[in-house]
Amino acid sequence: MSNTLGYGELYGALTEVETVIGRKVSPTLYSRADWRKRLQDDDPFVALLMTQPRIHLIGNEYDFAESA
Repeated sequence: MSNTLGYGELYGALTEVETVIGRKVSPTLYSRADWRKRLQDDDPFVALLMTQPRIHLIGNEYDFAESA
């Protein structure tokens, strides 16, 4: 979720990650407003993500909840 990161930057950063982990990464990027709307609308994909465990690379669970 980002209001400033674009797909070009995201894919550029993931190229090295894909090489390291040996598999393709298919990201989905939402703005904060779009994420909130999808949460409110019970979007199936977002609902599934919210039930899955997360590994926080930056911040923690509280930071994620505040930004949603």
